[in-house]
Amino acid sequence: KGIDVGYDFEVYFSGKSEKAAYREYFETILENVKAFSNYNVYGHLDFVVRYGPNKNKYFDFNDYKDVFEQLLKIIIENGKGIEINTAGLRKNLGYPHPHKDILKMYKDLGGEIITIGSDAHLVEHVGYKFDCIADLLNSLGFKYYAVFEKQKPKFSGIAKPV
Repeated sequence: KGIDVGYDFEVYFSGKSEKAAYREYFETILENVKAFSNYNVYGHLDFVVRYGPNKNKYFDFNDYKDVFEQLLKIIIENGKGIEINTAGLRKNLGYPHPHKDILKMYKDLGGEIITIGSDAHLVEHVGYKFDCIADLLNSLGFKYYAVFEKQKPKFSGIAKPV
């Protein structure tokens, strides 16, 4: 199936509830990880929330916990990682992507490969708020983050993200 939300979120959210739109997006990620494993890290896990009609005002991880559990298990079983992205902080959501509950579930399920990104489209956004990420990852039990060389993860301590 798959969906192309592109950047026309007005069209994407049109005619469906916010909750249904979020679920559809997350279920599409689940379909993606079931069908395709030629990647290193899956990013933008809850990216759609930043563009919802009410942003994260009514977003509740528990409404989608079943989908995230399935997709994170597949990511982990395939030896893949996820990205934590500071764009949510820059876009005034109050947290990076993915939400802390998703990061916690990933860690609790045995996930260890995590990269740090800023979703920078402008030079001034490169590395935005990386200093905040170390504390968050430490609080969730992560001991390191990954960078990739020749599609192989190399792990570094999270005290000073690159």
